Amino acid sequence: MIPILMLGIMIEILIIAPTKIEKSKGIALDSDAPNTTTTNEQVMLGVHLTETHETGKDWELWAEKAYNFKEDGSWVIEKVKIRIFGQQDGKSQKNVYYDVTGDKGQIDPRRKNITIDGGDGEVQTLTSNGYLMKTKKVLYDTDLKILKSNSEMKMLGPEIKGESRLELTGYGMLTDLRTNELKILENIKARKTLQRGQLVTVSSQTAAFNSSNYTAQFHKDVVADYGPYRVTGQKATLEVDQRYHNVDVVTVEDGVRLSDIASWAVADKVRIYPEERKMVLSGAPRMIQNNNELSGEEITFFERGSRIQIKKPKARFDKEAKGL
Repeated sequence: MIPILMLGIMIEILIIAPTKIEKSKGIALDSDAPNTTTTNEQVMLGVHLTETHETGKDWELWAEKAYNFKEDGSWVIEKVKIRIFGQQDGKSQKNVYYDVTGDKGQIDPRRKNITIDGGDGEVQTLTSNGYLMKTKKVLYDTDLKILKSNSEMKMLGPEIKGESRLELTGYGMLTDLRTNELKILENIKARKTLQRGQLVTVSSQTAAFNSSNYTAQFHKDVVADYGPYRVTGQKATLEVDQRYHNVDVVTVEDGVRLSDIASWAVADKVRIYPEERKMVLSGAPRMIQNNNELSGEEITFFERGSRIQIKKPKARFDKEAKGL
């Protein structure tokens, strides 16, 4: 692979060579306008760069203008868009990619890193399955195949018929293009309206998504509000129907506590089924209501608590409540 360090040499060749260079490996460069050269820098308009490897493209970049500084060989680029290719999805065989756009950027030929900066605006990263992230700056490490940001993040989920887009805020992003796992690293706050109009809000320490499917996971100190209920635990998953991409189950697990104004319950896991309007508690579930305790193999709440079903029930009643 021709290293990024060779870009300066290749652009100088373009002054006397045809406007397009093609290589089987490495970087190919296109320019739509003449170069201008000063003592310390070289300027190009309408820049198109491609880096390839043995199995295909690694990234492809477009910019309105590029400056090559001869002292260190670095590139400064303006009005830039870069498409970075991730690992192909094994099931669908679809290409997975990330489109990053910003006002300016820089290519470091020594570390082979690409930085995209929003300037006075935002850097936007759009995944091939529809996740949109907005932040101030994004760095692509070409050796590690990692896309990351160390600033406040806003995310919108994919557009799905019948549901609102997931809206999320947090801090920091780390995306591994070898696994297509996308993590938001701190201070997660998210909301989504499901197919029957039910609003779910979730807060957690971290969140994880995947650029080849639509499942979302929230980790550590999870608090989920659904209708009149608050559910807490250490992990929450929005499970998605693979055909229609709607959220069909919300699962909270690991030390679950569910509460509303009149009662509370504990369990190992709670599964919320928005379409059926029910919640199922499993894993030694116990419910306390009016000082009475109910337990069983499973406890199911229907229609926001209008009906409760207990599988293999056990009960312990408060003596005063029973008049004993």
